Amino acid sequence: MSGEPLHRMDPTRRFSHVVNDYARYRPDYPPAAIDAVVEGMGYAGMLSVADVGAGTGIFSRQLADRGALVVAVEANEHMLAACPEHARILPQVGTAEATGLCDSSVDLVTCAQAFHWFEPEAALREFHRILRGLGRLAVLWNTRDPEDPMTAGYSAAIRKASENHPAESRMDEARGFAQSALFTNLREHRVPHEQRMTLDGLIGRARSASYCPTEGPALATLIEELASLHARYADAQGAVSMRYVTRVFLAEPVARV
Repeated sequence: MSGEPLHRMDPTRRFSHVVNDYARYRPDYPPAAIDAVVEGMGYAGMLSVADVGAGTGIFSRQLADRGALVVAVEANEHMLAACPEHARILPQVGTAEATGLCDSSVDLVTCAQAFHWFEPEAALREFHRILRGLGRLAVLWNTRDPEDPMTAGYSAAIRKASENHPAESRMDEARGFAQSALFTNLREHRVPHEQRMTLDGLIGRARSASYCPTEGPALATLIEELASLHARYADAQGAVSMRYVTRVFLAEPVARV
């Protein structure tokens, strides 16, 4: 399993059983990361965005709150049904490789915590097709900070429980678009981020991963280890902090010939 590409591991349906935990317990993205995504693109209210692999709409909502008109493209209809109702969000069933959008129809394509589940070459061709000539591609990951003891403890626990599922080590894989001839001017921004959680939130955060065990001894052991982490690091309000580095990769489409 370790060498199999993630896009062959049923990415369309594998999150169906974790929709509620995903919507409640996944982190959002820091304002400075969104600033980096839209910097220099003009008035946000004029931006049309395809948020591809939108999931339950966490990043779609943040973009829409800035005023952008967002098409939330998601292949899993259970996930898409959890997308928040918002006047600036249009849900669309589609995949990264076949969004269903028209040629040159959006100013910005975003992929938040999702690109590693796509077939990279086909997805990048699709993004290039739907982007306008002066558009932008933004790929983001909330990457857990290995220097923070509580966060490192969580990472060790979920990796053990999932038997080192490959998604754990490929979460911020930028190689696909770094090597693409369809995009240019690749650059990266890194922004610190934090997610405060109760014990229930910490367990829910783990269970939101598609590769988290759903029953049996592995789940019981994971919950015990998370409870131990919470007891060790919780503050006076009963919360622990998961620390992330939000990595934002930006690039522009090469002009069509």
